[in-house]
Amino acid sequence: MAKTNEQLEEMGKYYIENDVTYEEAANHFGVSKRSFQLYMKKLKEISSTTYKLVQDKKIKNLEIGAKKGGSISKHESINVGRKRHISDEQLENYTNKLIEGDLSLRQLQADTGIPKSTLHDNLTNRISNEVTKQKLEELFEEHKPENNKKGRK
Repeated sequence: MAKTNEQLEEMGKYYIENDVTYEEAANHFGVSKRSFQLYMKKLKEISSTTYKLVQDKKIKNLEIGAKKGGSISKHESINVGRKRHISDEQLENYTNKLIEGDLSLRQLQADTGIPKSTLHDNLTNRISNEVTKQKLEELFEEHKPENNKKGRK
């Protein structure tokens, strides 16, 4: 059943204002999770402010899920293939943290709760600044023994 703009706005506000996942919000409104996802995408055309808040909360829920379980929340995810997608802002923060702190990926994993492989994939595939890329490559090489299971003591 098609929803009115007001109903979509109400659904978005419910999701933002309550401690719920997409799945829980969908259940509250008696729709499937997929329908709820599609409704939230339509918000972009109706209310860019509400849409932005929904997206911010979705990312926040992903971060909480990653920290709690060391992996993605089973209820919501932004995936690239099978890997978790880190927001651009987080990616920049993690990059700076690695470089400034001279950290290994394992140290960053322990700090963020995000798997080392996911961090590595996002850092190597999404950084476009060549100077930063070079710094990361040098850092990965320097910490290679620590990052590999065989090299740890």
